[in-house]
Amino acid sequence: MTVLNSGISWCTGTLNLTVGCTKVSAACDNCYAETLVNRGILGDRDFSKLRFHPGRIKDLRRFAPARNAEGHLEPKMVFVNSLSDFWHEDIPEQFIQDALDAFEAHPLVIVQILTKRPVRMRKIAQARYSNKGVPPHIWLGVSAEDNRVKGRLNILRRLKDQVGDFTAFVSVEPIVAPCDELDYTGIDWVLTGGESGPHARDMRFEHLEQANEKALDANIALHMKQYGHPRNNPVVQQLARRGLGVQQAFKMAIAEGLELAPHEKGGATYKGRVIQEKPTHFHRLKAELNTERIK
Repeated sequence: MTVLNSGISWCTGTLNLTVGCTKVSAACDNCYAETLVNRGILGDRDFSKLRFHPGRIKDLRRFAPARNAEGHLEPKMVFVNSLSDFWHEDIPEQFIQDALDAFEAHPLVIVQILTKRPVRMRKIAQARYSNKGVPPHIWLGVSAEDNRVKGRLNILRRLKDQVGDFTAFVSVEPIVAPCDELDYTGIDWVLTGGESGPHARDMRFEHLEQANEKALDANIALHMKQYGHPRNNPVVQQLARRGLGVQQAFKMAIAEGLELAPHEKGGATYKGRVIQEKPTHFHRLKAELNTERIK
């Protein structure tokens, strides 16, 4: 399934060359992709079975840079395998190599590859890019939803040591436990947020704060996606103490201008502002696109 305009605020669209996955950590417990697939919304009903869609690679050309509201060209950001894991152990390596070949052929499209399987990512990426480096438009990231999986960040850092600099990012989402031991050294972009959906677990604000403040203190680009559910939103919590229900308090927060991102699930206002920044390569590529246009 290719989505040109995604509801995920940290990407432009999604490209699913495979669909299906298996659980590896606490972040997977209420997997949104599993829910979509098992309901048959996407035509399949067994998320544990991998399905391959190599023909979708041609959709990359549909993500060419486009003008924004101000008339400036911007690169599109494509989240690869939002309904799977690009580095899943059951995906043949040749399939991965063919996909990387295609990604490299579209240097004006930012490709975001996020995984919970960093060991295989490092093995394949090291063998492929140790001599030439990872192309700057291919961003590699890991999910590290809490302290229990902090080791994934170490593997991502080691890959940088082995192949050279690239845009490395971490998705600290859904936050379900303390995040104070996560080490962002060498990380270029941090995504944070709470869990959404009918079975969403609560997110404690102090855990979100641990993840956010560490990025802000280190001047790392931060994209706080969402609270996930209004009950996690501290402004809503404050209003609810007046005796309001959670949904009523959420509506009041929006009406009074206290929640500035009502389109995000549960809102996304953090300490009075919405923080949805992009890493350096995005801005560099955007500048290059518009410099070429001027010429």
